[in-house]
Amino acid sequence: MQEQAVSRLILNDGSILTKCDQCIATYSERNPPEEPPCEDCRVELMKENQQAAYIYQIVSRQVRTIFNGERSIVTDLDFNAVFNVMDRIPGGVKDEWGCFEKIMSAFYYFLKERDKNENS
Repeated sequence: MQEQAVSRLILNDGSILTKCDQCIATYSERNPPEEPPCEDCRVELMKENQQAAYIYQIVSRQVRTIFNGERSIVTDLDFNAVFNVMDRIPGGVKDEWGCFEKIMSAFYYFLKERDKNENS
């Protein structure tokens, strides 16, 4: 998943080049071409995603699980934990539902990636 970075260029035709796009192009133009270090890259979040990312970092281990007879399996994020943290953020969360959706999108993405890596 490539996030759009804060540092981005808007071209005359209206298209946008993100920091990720620029990095990928730079590495592909090397002689010989190389793969960019995406795994080690620190992506700068857009301002509107910073609060959701902060809350996600706090609640990402507050999960719901089931036991399948062999091991516990993560089924979902604990929504109560998410809203509990949102209620306590200094200054408050202006768009709680939008923030919640961003947090859940991140959670499901990383859960899917983890499951994919475990099954490889």
